[in-house]
Amino acid sequence: MIDYRFEGKKRVGGATIGITASKGRDGLYTIYGGMYDLDAVPTSKLLGSNIKTIDQIKYEAKLFFNLSKIEDIS
Repeated sequence: MIDYRFEGKKRVGGATIGITASKGRDGLYTIYGGMYDLDAVPTSKLLGSNIKTIDQIKYEAKLFFNLSKIEDIS
């Protein structure tokens, strides 16, 4: 089950990135992210696991994808 959804814009090229976070039984989050492609299945990569806070989710996604901004869309 997805608990949070975020959208970010890449610094170079301005591509939109989708990020999802799911909370496990242990209370920690696992996050996935990938580029949106309306004509195909989104590409998704595991960004991290055992993440404790929403701020840490945003931080990890910004670093991984080199995002200029990230917004909550859930």
